[in-house]
Amino acid sequence: MEEDKRIKEAINLMAEHERVIGELYRTYANLFGDKDFWMGLANEEDLHAKWLLSFFENVYNGKVQLGDSYNREAVWQSIKHVKNLIKDAPNYGKNMAVAYAFAIENTVLEKDFINIFDENEPAVQEILIRLTKGTQSHRDRIEAKFITLLRDIPKNA
Repeated sequence: MEEDKRIKEAINLMAEHERVIGELYRTYANLFGDKDFWMGLANEEDLHAKWLLSFFENVYNGKVQLGDSYNREAVWQSIKHVKNLIKDAPNYGKNMAVAYAFAIENTVLEKDFINIFDENEPAVQEILIRLTKGTQSHRDRIEAKFITLLRDIPKNA
């Protein structure tokens, strides 16, 4: 039963992480324009959170274990960092917003936040693969946006 509580807490924390990132992207849409880009990412982050929560409700069934890669403190620190970015967003510009967004998505992938389960259960793997691909897509789209912004900087600036 204790392991069930740890798994539920991990899933809820991961879902909160996705929701807070979505909130950051909504903040960017309101502050920096390009609403279709930022709101698209925000809506996808909300979807990721729903996937995680539905995983626990519909798939878990006591069949999975947290893997060694799950680092509660790292996820919690990332949530706090993103909340601070939301609060400070009016104090930095669009270019920094894109850089922060890229760093967040890249960190999720590099720190392996998504693959927190030590499990080969097909339904579990399907959700983790979808989350990983979604995060990779976000990182790639944000990187493309950043490259476009860099190209638009005047050469003598």
